[in-house]
Amino acid sequence: IPHFISQLICRFFVLLPYPVSPVDFLQSLLLSLFPFVSLGQINGDKRYVYYSDARSWAYSLELCRSEHTDMAYIKSEQDMADVIQIIKTWYGSIILEKKVWIGLFSDAWMWADGSQNSFRNWLVYKPDRENCAAFSVPYKGRWVDAQCNQENTFICARSPH
Repeated sequence: IPHFISQLICRFFVLLPYPVSPVDFLQSLLLSLFPFVSLGQINGDKRYVYYSDARSWAYSLELCRSEHTDMAYIKSEQDMADVIQIIKTWYGSIILEKKVWIGLFSDAWMWADGSQNSFRNWLVYKPDRENCAAFSVPYKGRWVDAQCNQENTFICARSPH
């Protein structure tokens, strides 16, 4: 085995929880080698791109806007179910990330594009003191507020054209 490959294998056996199936191991290895994964189209109008690199909310927003259309907006229960299903399909039986940045922030809780929406999916009744929002994969996509400088993985949306 080439030295580079053996280092990667050792790294993942130390970092991943035991027991890890070969499929889960290979998925984790791919996530480290490729910082983003295109997650496909939903309802024919959006293409989501998931980034496995953990970054701040502001950095995530800037990257999404420069490389895609914007951060992902979750404006209905169906949007949330679609995104969660795609991420779970990619990860298989393991969910490594607990939080994934979305394009919601606290300026009267509006989407990064300036739009507002009545759909809310908070894990607790009312968010407290933090100014950015992430969805929690283990809690079926319920939203949690978080400090914007915290580093989480993130998901972008891209128009199909």
